[in-house]
Amino acid sequence: MGKFLLLLLDSVYNIQLLLHKMKQEKKWEVVGASYDPLELYKLIESVVLKLKQTEDQYIVAAMWDQYKQVFNAQQGSLSNTEYYEKLITKVEVGESVG
Repeated sequence: MGKFLLLLLDSVYNIQLLLHKMKQEKKWEVVGASYDPLELYKLIESVVLKLKQTEDQYIVAAMWDQYKQVFNAQQGSLSNTEYYEKLITKVEVGESVG
């Protein structure tokens, strides 16, 4: 039951996000007034594609940030053990990001 509820809440959140983004589009007023399902479909498609591009850019940015964190790590005043643990943590985070 808990997984179903989480899935349902996630779906509701995604629908709210999509509606919010659609209302920000210039064509929203025309589409809302026309009740044309094809125009609504085109608007949804354009918003989803924009969201996907943003998501892809975020993933690349996150990967690049982790890459920099691993290769720019400095030991400073940390002991060898502390530095190794921090470096391994950064590598693991980087692997989880992609």
